[in-house]
Amino acid sequence: MLGPADYEVGIITGNESINLILSRFIPGEDDGKVSVESAKLDGMKDFLVVPHSHTFIMQSDDVIRQILEFLQNGRFKHARKDTI
Repeated sequence: MLGPADYEVGIITGNESINLILSRFIPGEDDGKVSVESAKLDGMKDFLVVPHSHTFIMQSDDVIRQILEFLQNGRFKHARKDTI
């Protein structure tokens, strides 16, 4: 729903859910609150999917390292395409 990013932005989203009931209503991969696809933003510089739920993604050491990587280098360190 946002317009294209006109600034440098990297997006990290999860693809594991602890809310299996809500996940049944979200199309495609999701983190229990939002779909992976809906987390994307036109103009984003990088996009990363991690195996975490919406609730706990910000507590992940891997995610914190990825944020620092993006802030320092302008991109995430991908272990393989779109996932860590």
